[in-house]
Amino acid sequence: MLGRQCRAFVGGFVKPVLLHGAAAAAPGATLRLAQNGKEHSFTYDHSLWSMSPSDAHFASQEKVYELVGRDLLNHAFEGYNTCLFAYGQTGSGKSYTMMGYGDQIGVIPRLCNELFERITANTNPDLTFNVEVR
Repeated sequence: MLGRQCRAFVGGFVKPVLLHGAAAAAPGATLRLAQNGKEHSFTYDHSLWSMSPSDAHFASQEKVYELVGRDLLNHAFEGYNTCLFAYGQTGSGKSYTMMGYGDQIGVIPRLCNELFERITANTNPDLTFNVEVR
């Protein structure tokens, strides 16, 4: 996608969204990187903290889904191709964020649940859905 305009909400390089254990970065904070003599700027959509539920800034799995997953699903229902990509250091919480653990359901199961709830709630006989997993 280099050289083209695109809206990247979540991505390791295109537009970083730090999830678990992230250093504090306010929404709108800009990260500047230099590569091969060119400067690249990335603006954070969100920086979330989930290390301690007693912390005032704690972001639950539900909060992460509300900030990231629901918009992804909304865009898919608007006809856009969507992708959720987790990038980060080993042990930083990618699997936990995506799948969850125990009763802390992650982004992917929440997204799938809401996807099929929306499909089931459809009352328009002219509207059909095709769901594929590749």
